[in-house]
Amino acid sequence: PANGYAQLSIPLQAREYGCKTILFMAKRSMDNLHDYQKRALEYGADIRWVPNGMLSVTKKRARDYVDQDPKSRRLLQLGLDEQRVREDIRDIAKNIEKDYNINISEVWSVGSSGTLTRGLQMAFPDKDVNVVSVGHKMKEGVGRAKLYLSKYKFTQEVKDEDKPPFPSVPTYDAKAWPVMREYAKKGSLFWNVGK
Repeated sequence: PANGYAQLSIPLQAREYGCKTILFMAKRSMDNLHDYQKRALEYGADIRWVPNGMLSVTKKRARDYVDQDPKSRRLLQLGLDEQRVREDIRDIAKNIEKDYNINISEVWSVGSSGTLTRGLQMAFPDKDVNVVSVGHKMKEGVGRAKLYLSKYKFTQEVKDEDKPPFPSVPTYDAKAWPVMREYAKKGSLFWNVGK
């Protein structure tokens, strides 16, 4: 999606390994690009614009591209939903309590694919985990997390009164804040993806 983080992180990581990033995205007017799309281009991504780019059509174009040369091309799942990514999330998060000398009562994140919440569940096997759905209406892929739905649409920014008191992306992470204000326990950890 135009407001997704993958288009920022993948080109930067790919560049570290001498790889190229090809992104398939719904076609937009070049003077109407999202800031993240502009940055993706600056980071070296090759964006293939798909006319009438419904998700199913865009995914099909990406699969067809990979199928043309499967030995040198790889299709990454939406949300980077792969075991290695979940293990990396686990490895980054699992020592937070020890490293920062804190006690976490429960864990919160936003979610769309569910990759992040499942990685956090691996990092905190004895903690309650909560996820606020900010993309499609998550039903699967949340593992043992308690699921909450954001009242905001995917591309909609949170209203000023719902913004957290710390830097957070208003179309993604910030959507957890109004839910957390209502349900989170004292000592909760919030995984703020974008900031």
